[in-house]
Amino acid sequence: MTTLQKVLAVICVIFLVGCVSAKEHKARLQDIDLLKYDVETLKKEKSDLEKELATTKKDYEEVSLNYNKLTEDKMELRDLLSEKDLKIRQLDEELNLRDIKINELEAKIDALYLEKNRVIEESQQEISELKSTYDDLTSELHDKIVQGEIEITQLKDKLTVKMVDKILFASGSADVKKDGKKVLSQVADILKKVEDRQILVEGHTDNVPISSRLREKFPSNWELSTARATNVVRYLQDSGGIDPTLLSAVGYGEHKPIASNETKEGKAKNRRIAIVLVPIEAVKAPVEE
Repeated sequence: MTTLQKVLAVICVIFLVGCVSAKEHKARLQDIDLLKYDVETLKKEKSDLEKELATTKKDYEEVSLNYNKLTEDKMELRDLLSEKDLKIRQLDEELNLRDIKINELEAKIDALYLEKNRVIEESQQEISELKSTYDDLTSELHDKIVQGEIEITQLKDKLTVKMVDKILFASGSADVKKDGKKVLSQVADILKKVEDRQILVEGHTDNVPISSRLREKFPSNWELSTARATNVVRYLQDSGGIDPTLLSAVGYGEHKPIASNETKEGKAKNRRIAIVLVPIEAVKAPVEE
């Protein structure tokens, strides 16, 4: 039985009993006041409890919302971490592939350096060998060089022997004369020892047109320069014993002068045969399939 029920029961008993003494009446009134006080206290406690309950419910709802939000955040964070883990693995794979690529490129670079050094060594050796050929030619043709009729130059792996035309040919002729054959034989004795060079024979003229008496045979300086270069090549092969696969001839006419055609001396320099030694790879033609 609650305190309120007890109070009501006491009141009922008082009324049922009826007549009581003044002393008892006063005592009962005090009891009633105490009971009323208890009732008010209980009502206040009830109100406080109800407020506390409401606050607790509100706090519970807020905690529930926060819990749900934290749960969602946790799931999102877990998904994000999974994506990051996947991205990290992908980046690791890419880094591994790049490391492999870098190693491959470094290996290629090392190989290229080795090849470069090998080529440099071979080139230096070839230049040295060519220098030996240069020395042999300058020694053999010393008199002609001194007279200014022959000029020998070496530029790295290219060696050039320039001969004025009067050494080899009579004026207006493409036939190699006797003294010219002697000079070519001297050159051939040295060049036939060379196995790793292409030997280009170039024919050049001045800019004076072909005379009317020779025009039927040589319509222009093109034909004259080409015929002279070809006859030199044939002599180097037939009489000089040079491998024909290393020989080639070309005529440039008056179109590659080395001096001015305005002077007699300049024209004399432009009328020339040039024997040029170059690496075989420099003029190697592609093989038809």
